[in-house]
Amino acid sequence: MEDDRNPLAVHIGGTIRMHRRRLGISQEELARRTSLHRTEVGLIERGQREPRLGTIAKLAGALEEPLGSLFAGIVWKVEEKMFAFQDRDDERGK
Repeated sequence: MEDDRNPLAVHIGGTIRMHRRRLGISQEELARRTSLHRTEVGLIERGQREPRLGTIAKLAGALEEPLGSLFAGIVWKVEEKMFAFQDRDDERGK
């Protein structure tokens, strides 16, 4: 079975999950802070839902992170006309 998730959504979702875990809060708490449903937070973290910019801004604020930090490691390759993704820090603090 093919993974048809958008790589951009997967990367942003993983970044959101990383920041949430570093902050030590649950998906439920993040949902409460953003007025989103917990299911929505889970879908976003797994890259199964592509959040709108306003939702990303809410998530950044709730995670006490600058908006730009959720886009860290994303590079637009002009010649290839595609996104590339640099490794991000993981929960172990690399």
